Amino acid sequence: MKAIRNIKLEFVQWPKNNNRATVHAGFQAIRGFQNVIGAIDGTHFILNEVPAQDPTAFFTRKKRYVIHCQGIVDFKGIFINYIIGWPESVHDARVYANSDFFLNKAKYIEGDDYVLGDSAYPISPFLIIPFKNPSNHRQRQFNFIHSKHRVVVENAFGRLKARFKALKELSVKDEITDQNDDDDDNNRYDWEDESDEILKLKGELKRERMLNQFVA
Repeated sequence: MKAIRNIKLEFVQWPKNNNRATVHAGFQAIRGFQNVIGAIDGTHFILNEVPAQDPTAFFTRKKRYVIHCQGIVDFKGIFINYIIGWPESVHDARVYANSDFFLNKAKYIEGDDYVLGDSAYPISPFLIIPFKNPSNHRQRQFNFIHSKHRVVVENAFGRLKARFKALKELSVKDEITDQNDDDDDNNRYDWEDESDEILKLKGELKRERMLNQFVA
């Protein structure tokens, strides 16, 4: 776990300047979506020992200890951001709400940039998700195109686990999380407050514009 954190600043870089334009072009070449800066998803790593901090939170119904990792990748599947340390039981949306990407989004999102995520995440102008209950062919087609762009993050996690066998049983010892769990209020996020309702509305409007632009 310590090794994973130590390489973060050196090897995991958010695309800026020319790299940002390259990422935009790379995603657009997949199936046409413009201004995509990344694809986001979560995965789980099994722990090979009992974590020292709050072990019951990491113990699952399958009788094993599991940790959550959220990652954002570019069009090549290269990781450009991640957070690791939450228990497997924590919903993707809560991990996202407490991530550096969300809390400091102005540091990452430029102009009309956005990332693509699945329906576990809250829609916003900077995170576009598929239609949860597509009601017509155009919405289903949008979801199909969306998935073609977003699959890069699923493939990236698959390659990561296949290449680094140690991730199949991760050793954590006394060091466990990137989260701040000292105060439950810091980890509680109300997706229904006014500001997030505005983000949701703006995200839905942006998705509708994309639907009209990319689906006949």
